[in-house]
Amino acid sequence: MINLKGKRMKNKVELTIGMFIVVFIVILVFTDITKGPRDTPEDPNIKLIKAWQRCDYCPGGTWWHPEDYDCPNKPEPTFDDLLDAIEWVESEGNAWAAGDRIYFDNEAEMLAWREDNGGLKIHTAVYDCNHEPDCPNPKFYIGLSVGAYQITKKYVDDCNIIMNDKDNMSGVTYFDYDDRRTKLHSRTMTEIYLMNYASDSGVIFRTQELWYEVMARIHNAGPDGWRDDPQWFVRNRGYTLDQAINKIVNSKEYWYKVKARMETR
Repeated sequence: MINLKGKRMKNKVELTIGMFIVVFIVILVFTDITKGPRDTPEDPNIKLIKAWQRCDYCPGGTWWHPEDYDCPNKPEPTFDDLLDAIEWVESEGNAWAAGDRIYFDNEAEMLAWREDNGGLKIHTAVYDCNHEPDCPNPKFYIGLSVGAYQITKKYVDDCNIIMNDKDNMSGVTYFDYDDRRTKLHSRTMTEIYLMNYASDSGVIFRTQELWYEVMARIHNAGPDGWRDDPQWFVRNRGYTLDQAINKIVNSKEYWYKVKARMETR
C-alpha cells in the first residue's frame, strides 16, 4: 500500500527546499546587478552607489568597484602628469603664488632691498590688512619663489644658460623674471630645467618612477637634489652633516607629496 501521506510530506520538503534555492539565486543575482559587473556601462543610477568609483580606463564602462579589483588598464604616469603634480604641490596652480617671503616693516625698506638685489619687479604686496587702502600698520613682503612652480631668479638664470648652450648662443634672454607668473612660461622653464639636470645626473634609471623621483627632487633642491649620500654634500658642497641630512630628507618628503598627487590623477 502506497504511503500517500509520506509522499506528500516529501513533496512539500522538496518544494520548500526548491523555493529557498530560487530565493537565494534571486538574491545573488539582484546583489550582483546592484553591485554591477566589471564592465558596467555608464548609468546615472550607478552614481548613487557610494562604493562605485569613476574609472576612465575600464574596458566597456566607466565605473568600477574597489572591492573587486584595481582599476584596470590605468596607464603609467607621463612627464606631463609629473609637471602637473609639481605645480599642484608648489602652489595648487596659483600663478600669483609667492613663497620664501622676506617681510619688511615699511615700503621704503622693501624697495631698497629690492633695488639692492636686482630690482625684483613682481610679488611685492601688503599683508595682514586684507589689502585695504587705509591699513594702519601695513607690512610688505617680497616672494623669492614665484608663480605656479615657485621658481627663483637662479632657476630662470639657469634656464637661460641651458638654452644658450643648446642653441650655441651667448647672452640671449629666453626668459625674464616676470615669466615666472605666466603659467605656460613657468611650465616650459621647469621642463627645460628638469630634463637638463636629470640627464646630467648620470643616474641609470631602472624604472620610470625613479626617473620622476630624480626630477621632482631636482626641482625642489637644485641640480644635486636627487643625491642620497650626505657625505657627498659635505665633501663637495661644504654642508655640515646635519645640513646634508636635512636636504636629503626634505627632498624625499617633497617627492612623496608629488608622487601622491600623481596617483590621484
